[in-house]
Amino acid sequence: MNLKLISEYLGRTSQFFLEYSGLNYKNWEKLKRFFRTWGFNKKKQFEFIQDFSSWLNDGSSPKIACESIIRSGQNDSRLVHEVNAAKGILDALSRGLPISVGMADWFEPEVVSIFSAGQEAGAGALNKVVKEYLVQQEEIANATSVFWSPIKAPLIYLGMVYGFLLMMGLGILPQFADFLPADKLDGTVVLVMDIAAWCLKYMYFILIIIFFAYLGFLNFCHNNVSKFRMAIDDYFPLNIYKNFAAMRTLKTFGILVETKYNVHKAAVELKQYSQGYMTYHLNHVIRETQFGESNVAEALNSGLLGKRLMFRLRNAASSSDQSKKKAAISIVADRSGQEAIRALKGTRIKVAIFVWLLVVAILLLTVASFMGILSSLLNLAS
Repeated sequence: MNLKLISEYLGRTSQFFLEYSGLNYKNWEKLKRFFRTWGFNKKKQFEFIQDFSSWLNDGSSPKIACESIIRSGQNDSRLVHEVNAAKGILDALSRGLPISVGMADWFEPEVVSIFSAGQEAGAGALNKVVKEYLVQQEEIANATSVFWSPIKAPLIYLGMVYGFLLMMGLGILPQFADFLPADKLDGTVVLVMDIAAWCLKYMYFILIIIFFAYLGFLNFCHNNVSKFRMAIDDYFPLNIYKNFAAMRTLKTFGILVETKYNVHKAAVELKQYSQGYMTYHLNHVIRETQFGESNVAEALNSGLLGKRLMFRLRNAASSSDQSKKKAAISIVADRSGQEAIRALKGTRIKVAIFVWLLVVAILLLTVASFMGILSSLLNLAS
């Protein structure tokens, strides 16, 4: 057996697996940024942007704003990330690069895109974009909290009954089974001991598989634009991701169209900072508007919005009121968020029921195994 060929095969397989899971160069950079900016969450990042933009609104140059932030926070350990972010921006400015380049190492790409797009549209638009985004984040956080509230209890019980099963399968049942012939053991006893032994033996592998599966699913959501993905885009849980992604992007998109850009320019600007999934939909907008302004509804008819939202968009876009036309995208962005929240709330009961059923099934199996060992012991004694 050629060890070199085996190692090459394993190397290619691992690279394929890591790439599918999203662990490529870009995501490795994201991981490094995550640890570098630990404690500098999105809320604090936006607070920095608001503070920074207030300096700009007061007539200061970006350089003066950065220097002022550095001076005011350099002796405060609580502002170390803000100082580092200001230094990064100042360094980019000194090299003649855009502010967004200096932000890249200290801010989430989503935050950089919002800042860059909002700044291009003007200081007033930047503040509006930031405020709208923070409102969105609060709505998403509230919806997530509502989603998890009925599921927390069954998840806790699931952990408890799973621990009970492992305790029975690894500690209690084997002690009784030692007194019994193998052919006298109840089927549930053997099953519980086998499950517990298998979980113990492959625990680390299971955790690793779950971790990579989670990364792979996130990568699938963010970047996959295959025909298969688009065919199942309207089903749980991808429908929730799609609606939230539409809300985030279209809100910024709509504000840009309302303030300064036309539809084509706004799509080109947002595309620079978008992941594969949203890039796919923005490319549709760019193609539809590359030879001039077309109907907004048709430009956004890429499959991102459902039939109900497209109907709303067409109505708003066909209005004779120009202000309503410009606001059409923002209105649909809000409706998209509401659709996502509605889908999230509608799913929570189904998930809760599924988890409760798992709890009951594991508990019944564990109790049945204990009753089975007692029955076997009684039969042996008689």
